[in-house]
Amino acid sequence: MSKFLDWQRDRGSLASLAEFARYLEVGDKSLNTWIKGRNNPTYKTAVKICKKLNDFSLLGILGYSQPDGVFIPASLPSELQERLRLALGEISTTIKAKSLDPESDEALKLTSAILERFGLATISSSRKSG
Repeated sequence: MSKFLDWQRDRGSLASLAEFARYLEVGDKSLNTWIKGRNNPTYKTAVKICKKLNDFSLLGILGYSQPDGVFIPASLPSELQERLRLALGEISTTIKAKSLDPESDEALKLTSAILERFGLATISSSRKSG
């Protein structure tokens, strides 16, 4: 229910539960039963909702495991979320293109350099400069 209230606040206007269901791309009757605790969404539907809300905490609440991949918390400022998304995409693409072991020193140096280019410093790079 708190996600519904957050969504209303972010919109800047009151909206119905049916409108929230349309936003989530689920049936309003299904959403109603989930909120009342009568039933739970399937794992696939729960992941879809989490992606839409950019918050995967719902999966743990429902007893589901997190899907593979990196997820950026919705609580971060949107500008930071976007920089992280772009940096992580570039890191993934570059490591795959170079066929690097993600845990190798070369991959870690590459990751640090890409993060810094997006204005994001890792702990180890912060220690070196400060």
